[in-house]
Amino acid sequence: RVLFRSLVALTRGVVKFTDRICCVGGITGSNQFDTLVVVDIEREFQTLLTGSTADLLPPDVKPEVLERVIAVATELAVEGREGRPVGCLFVVGDTERVGAMSKPLVLNPFFGYKEEDRNILNPFMDETVKEFSSIDGAFLIRGDGVVESAGSLIQAMDSKIGRAHV
Repeated sequence: RVLFRSLVALTRGVVKFTDRICCVGGITGSNQFDTLVVVDIEREFQTLLTGSTADLLPPDVKPEVLERVIAVATELAVEGREGRPVGCLFVVGDTERVGAMSKPLVLNPFFGYKEEDRNILNPFMDETVKEFSSIDGAFLIRGDGVVESAGSLIQAMDSKIGRAHV
């Protein structure tokens, strides 16, 4: 959670790439601090970043959308679904380009709904996304948070061979 919150702070411009932050925490409800973590942002995220928060997210992806997707993914990783672990793929951003390289594995459960009803920032979407996470395939989410599809098979092209890998 510390790294997740650090990443969120970085994407929102609260901390800089060169900062070192100190996080203090404890067990919920204990009313005691029992953990101290120092995070060197540059060291922790050097494989992710080039040194500029401007490069961290594409211009069409809102930080709060990335934050919400990571939160839902984290909840799925920790809680699973009905006692079973769940793996899920979320693609955030350039949905037109990724959509052109994908095909539906199932009928799109988000087709026909208004954009505001299928936005990941809508608090009512949490359980819906978690429920559809058991479907094989990826969620394609626009940078503004609108879920375009679930259950999408992404076919990546191998530039050396010119074939799709499934």
